[in-house]
Amino acid sequence: MSALPRELVDMVIDQLAGYPEPLGQFEPFERVVNISGYSTISRKWLDRAQKHHFKVVHFGGQDDLEKWRAAIEADHCGVSRHVRKLLCERLNTLEGFDDHIRAFKHVEEVEAKGGGIFCSISVVNSLALLGSSLVKLEIDGAPTTPHVMASLLAALPRLRQLRVHQLEVKCDGNTTEFPSNIPFFEGANALDLRLMDYLPGTLDWIPPTAQFRELRIYASCVYNHPALVNQWIASSGSTLECLATQWDLWGTCLASLARRDS
Repeated sequence: MSALPRELVDMVIDQLAGYPEPLGQFEPFERVVNISGYSTISRKWLDRAQKHHFKVVHFGGQDDLEKWRAAIEADHCGVSRHVRKLLCERLNTLEGFDDHIRAFKHVEEVEAKGGGIFCSISVVNSLALLGSSLVKLEIDGAPTTPHVMASLLAALPRLRQLRVHQLEVKCDGNTTEFPSNIPFFEGANALDLRLMDYLPGTLDWIPPTAQFRELRIYASCVYNHPALVNQWIASSGSTLECLATQWDLWGTCLASLARRDS
């Protein structure tokens, strides 16, 4: 095998890795882990095997952050250069992990589930370190505040897809002004918005002038904030390619928008 050209070795390892495209949620983990065994075949196999093995990194809790910090050097030229997606579960803080986040220079996706990292503005300073590469952010089942969300999005200029499911937005009485420039809402990007509830103030982090290419919302968002949703649609103009609602049990959601807009 050592006589094979570098290009053929890489092709063999790519086939063994067998990644689906696009990356799934948790399904490819078994195949990601299995590719690591091939790195022992030859030194020529090591770098390419690491490229696949570290493409998706899963932090299942605070202990996993500590294990990574203890085992992996915070070096953007090391294995961190291979990471393209971070899956974070039950994390309550990123304190002390900034050097490693800086090393993730090519991370394009972050998926965060549970935990309390979005309760504090400190998460903005940490995740802002991914601003030059991050294009997709998913937050599922986590508490946050309007100011944290607005500040976070303002720090991610390349973000193109935002998916927030069962996000619990708590108004904390913060009277600080929101950032005046949030690139995500100034381009034709994709928002999948499904909050725990739509009480007054919970949508303050999304400006009325927001522009979208895709907008997916719960019907309750329309029922509680019809004027705001209509403003989003009007601002999006010809850029809006998809408007979808869920849990419209009575089938009156779009009709309500039309009446309000007329």
